[in-house]
Amino acid sequence: MSASGPSRLPFAASGDPSSPRRGTPEAAQRVLGESLRQLRREAGLTLREVAEPLRGSAAKVSRLERGASSPKERDIEDLIVFFRVPDEKAREIRALLRQARESP
Repeated sequence: MSASGPSRLPFAASGDPSSPRRGTPEAAQRVLGESLRQLRREAGLTLREVAEPLRGSAAKVSRLERGASSPKERDIEDLIVFFRVPDEKAREIRALLRQARESP
């Protein structure tokens, strides 16, 4: 590996060219989605049950959790309230949302 490190790789260290690099908006969106999935699973809820407070569908929640869809600030705020996310974790989620919305 070069002295410049893994951040200069054209794709994630996993070797999968479809995986986003660390620190990119795409990576933040994926991590945000994983956080949302974890909150849902910890609450023991289905995609459909989480879709209701979002005024959406189970498919919408699935896209958010997979990082396949750009989340709207309102949706994230609604989920923070719905899941009663503690302040520190809510700040982390909001920071991921900001990073996910940055232009590359």
